[in-house]
Amino acid sequence: MYCRYFDVTQREIEPAVESFVFPDYAVHCCSRDNAKYMSVTEDLNDSAVEYVSVVDRRHKHPKFFLSLCLSPMYGNERKWLLLAELVEHNKLEGVEYFYLYVKDMDDYTNKDCLQRSRGHSKYVIFQDLDERILPTDNTTVRELVRETMDTNKTIAMVSFPSLEFMMTLSPPLEYRVLVMWVHAVSIFFPGYKELHFTPEEVVMRHYNSVALQGNPDLTLLNDTAFPAELMSTLYRKVEETLNHVYGSAN
Repeated sequence: MYCRYFDVTQREIEPAVESFVFPDYAVHCCSRDNAKYMSVTEDLNDSAVEYVSVVDRRHKHPKFFLSLCLSPMYGNERKWLLLAELVEHNKLEGVEYFYLYVKDMDDYTNKDCLQRSRGHSKYVIFQDLDERILPTDNTTVRELVRETMDTNKTIAMVSFPSLEFMMTLSPPLEYRVLVMWVHAVSIFFPGYKELHFTPEEVVMRHYNSVALQGNPDLTLLNDTAFPAELMSTLYRKVEETLNHVYGSAN
C-alpha cells in the first residue's frame, strides 16, 4: 500500500510513501508539507483515482478530559429513552463529549472511535447503549479516572465487572492502546496493562429484558435500587431532554 500526496493543483508530490493497513481498514500516512490532497494505491505504479482533502485534526492539547464512545446500535426496538438516559447519566458522571454512530454515513467518515478520539479526548469510555457505569462510593467516573489513570501512568485501561475503557495522552503523543473492541482492549502497546475493579468498588447496571426465557431461579437475583442521591436528578434531566426534543405532553 502506498500513500500518494498532491498539491493544490492536484499534481503529485513525489515520492510516494510505502505504508501498511492496520488492523483491517486504516492506512498510516505521514504528513507532508504543501500536500492539499491525498490518496492511497495498492501498487506504486497505480494511478490515483480518487482524492480526499487533507484536514489537520491534530490538537496541541485534548479538548475534552472524558468522553464516551457509544457502540453502533442495532435492531428495530425503540432506543430514544435509553439514549436520553445514557447521555444525562454520563453527564452527571463527568462525561463532556459523546461520539455517536449512525447508519448510512458517507464512505469517508471515520467510524473508528479510537482513532477519532486521539488527541481530541484524553480519556474515552467504550460503552453499549444498555450499560451504565456507577461508582459505589458517591464519586463520579470522572473523579475515578483522575485518581487512577492520572496517578499511575502505566495504566492504559481500567475495567469494571462488565465494562472497560481506555485513554489517549496529550502531546507528545504516547499511545497506550492499539486495537480496541467494545468491552476490552485487544492489543496494548508494550509496557501497558489493565486495571480491573471489584464489584465492591464499581458496578455496571446492565439493563436486561424483563421477559425472561424459561423459569429462572429468582433466588439468585437481588433487588437493588438506583442511588437515591442520583435518581431524582437523572429523572429530571431525562424528562427535560425528552420534552425539549419531542415536546411536552402538557
